This record gives sequence, structure tokens and C-alpha cells, in this order.
Amino acid sequence: MKIYYQHPQTWFGDCMPFGKGDTFYLFHQRDTRVPCPFGEPFGWDLATTKDFVTYEDCGVAIPRGTDEEQDQFIFAGSICEDREGKYHAFYTGYNRDYPKQGKPSQVLMHAVSEDLKHWTKTQDAVTFVPQPGYDPDDWRDPFVYTFKYRKSGDHAVLFTDQFHFTGFIFRHHGIGGYVLTVNVLL
Repeated sequence: MKIYYQHPQTWFGDCMPFGKGDTFYLFHQRDTRVPCPFGEPFGWDLATTKDFVTYEDCGVAIPRGTDEEQDQFIFAGSICEDREGKYHAFYTGYNRDYPKQGKPSQVLMHAVSEDLKHWTKTQDAVTFVPQPGYDPDDWRDPFVYTFKYRKSGDHAVLFTDQFHFTGFIFRHHGIGGYVLTVNVLL
């Protein structure tokens, strides 16, 4: 019996779980650790389970970008569902070569899905670069919090680095319209 999921020949990294109905969607990174300790670039893969004993490997959910793109690696993030049933992934796009080019290595990015298995990156439509005062190489792991007590169904996307903790409100406006409103939450 397995008590955790691990794809063969890889390390299971940074699980971003999401539950829907009786299924848990375990978005994660598959790090080969070749070369050690920080392996080949990776995206988000997906395994699902209903009981945490048996798992279905769904393969790549959000593919990594090329070596020239911001999301050469896809680091941690989180998933939320909007009130129309569309899913949003907020994640860290990391490019290990960007600091040498004077660019931030870590940028927060966005993808959307209708079914939690097939994702479309929004590219530059929703991308957050570090604000002044934030470390451009330590700007990662967005966490989405849904305000259940609000009729609007707003989501707060919380951003942190080792010195700061702020956020934005992700608001739905009209049919298919999303607006990011800058708010300091804490």
C-alpha cells in the first residue's frame, strides 16, 4: 500500500492540492535532480486520488516554458475556482538565466482551465513582477484565498517574499471580465 504518490525516477516537489467533489487534484513538480541538486526544468504535473491509497497519473498539467521564457521552471502556486466554474492557477515562473540578463528570475503567472486537467497559460495578460522593494529573485508561491463571506466571490491573491506580505484582490466584473485591483491586505 502507498501512503503517498511519487512518479518513478523523480522527486515529488511542492504539492499544490485542490479538492473538487470526491477527488483530490495533486498538482506537483517532478524534479529529476539531474544534475543534482537542482535538476532539469519542470512544469506542473498532476495526479488525482479519491482515497490517498490509489492514484491516477494525469501527466503534465501546465508545461514548462522554453529556456528563453520566464517559466523555464514552474515553481509553486495555488488553484482556485471562480463562480462560473472556471479554474485559475497562479504560479511562479522561474528562469535561472534571467538575473544575468538583468531580469527578475521569479514572476507570478496565471493559467486557466475548464476541467483541472487541461490548462492554458494567459501569458502576459495576468503577470505580476516584483514591486519596488521586493526581491526580484525571491518573489514566489502565490496563495489564493477565497472570501466565502462576500457575495461577490472575490479572491485574494497573497504575495510574499522573505520581507513582505501583501496582496491583490482578483475581482470578477461582468461576463468573463476579470480585473486586478491593487490592495495592501496586511
